[in-house]
Order: sequence, then structure tokens, then C-alpha cells
Amino acid sequence: MRSSRTLLLALLSLAFLPSSAFAQGKTYVIKGMGTHYTKKGKEIRKAQPHKRVPMVQLRSGPGFVTANEERSWGTKLAVDEIRRVMAAFDRTFPRSPIIVGDLSKRGGGVLDNHNSHVNGRDVDINLPLNPVADITDKRPRTVNVAQTWFLLRTLAEGCLVEYVFLDKEVQKQLHAHALGEGVSRAELELILQYPRGEKKAVGIVRHWTNHEDHFHVRFQRSTLTDGATKLYCDWKRTAPGY
Repeated sequence: MRSSRTLLLALLSLAFLPSSAFAQGKTYVIKGMGTHYTKKGKEIRKAQPHKRVPMVQLRSGPGFVTANEERSWGTKLAVDEIRRVMAAFDRTFPRSPIIVGDLSKRGGGVLDNHNSHVNGRDVDINLPLNPVADITDKRPRTVNVAQTWFLLRTLAEGCLVEYVFLDKEVQKQLHAHALGEGVSRAELELILQYPRGEKKAVGIVRHWTNHEDHFHVRFQRSTLTDGATKLYCDWKRTAPGY
């Protein structure tokens, strides 16, 4: 009965929206439905369901600075793991802080400009860039591949990541670098989706458009490792040298 009443109220809310709103492409959240509507009332996506889970705030620390502390709330697992990875990065690459972007807002829920980041398990991390020799050089800075590979491999080794989303062209650079550093093809196949095609459901790191300057990490709900990360961590336990 309650669900029927919620559905009726949601549909009535949609019916009384001004017609000009849809023409302008505005987005509305219909409470109780978790559904977003845009042009001509077309349903474009379902907002991720979330519960108000306990969150902690990530503040700037060794190896990183947060871009916006009001949008830096995450699960304890996610925040602790980000701190661990960044501390390891700082020990290896001192004085090269990484910019950590959005996690979630306090208490969770839909965050502006994102389709995820609703429950404290997602974070955007800027790719480290190579320094410029001349401050007047206006050419775009290039990705520091060695530092990026270190971050992704360290995340994978923590066994707490569900997925990482990163453009395939950056993955290509990482693949070449890692091979040159003596990383085995067996390990690369477990971490990177490249070179097997963006539609292949393999690897922890998957291609996603508009992720050329940062990567998106989705952490697991708990320490119960699953999916591609489980395959990697099971391999790591038996691989020589680990």
C-alpha cells in the first residue's frame, strides 16, 4: 500500500512539472522513485539506491590534497585505503602531491555532475603529470606514467577495489611502461583491460570515456574481495616474488 502511494505521489509530481522544464533539458529527482527525468520526460537513468551509511571525511594528508572537503566524505574502508595508497606514494615520490577529487557529500545521495558518488565508495583521482622545465611552456602537460602505474598497482594490491575506470589510451601507455619495468604479462592481464578491447569484461582497470585526466575508483562494500580483484589477489598469493 505504501509503495503504491509513493508511486502515485511521484507520478503526480512529474505531471505538475512545467513543460518548459523538459524542453530546457533540466533534471529532476522524483522523491520516492529514485529516477531522473530529462528532455521530454524521457527516463535516462536510475539513481543508485543508497542507505545512509556512516561516513568519515577525507582531509588532505601525506601525498595528496583534496579538491573540495565538502565533497570528500566516504566509507571508512574507502578513506583508509586512499590514505594508505597516498602515504605509499609520498614515500616513493616525495613532494609530488596528487589531487583527490570528489568522493560523496556528507550522508550520501546524488552529487552534482556525477552518476555515481552516492554512497561513499567512489572517488576521482587526478592523474599525476610531468613537470614542465619552462613555466612559459603552454603545451599540455603529459601524464607521468610511472607514478600513475604505481598508484594503480598499489590500489590493486590492497584488494579492496571493485573497479577502476580509466581511458584506454592511458592504459596503453601504462601497459608499455609496466612491460618495460619487467612486470609479468600475467599480472598485467589481471590489472589492465588493455589490450583486449573496451567491451571485454576483464581486468580491474576498465575503459571509460572522459577519463583521460583522472581515474575513478570504486571501492568494495567490505573486505570480502570479489570479481576481478579477487582473481588478482588470489594470483598474488601464489605468484613468485609476492
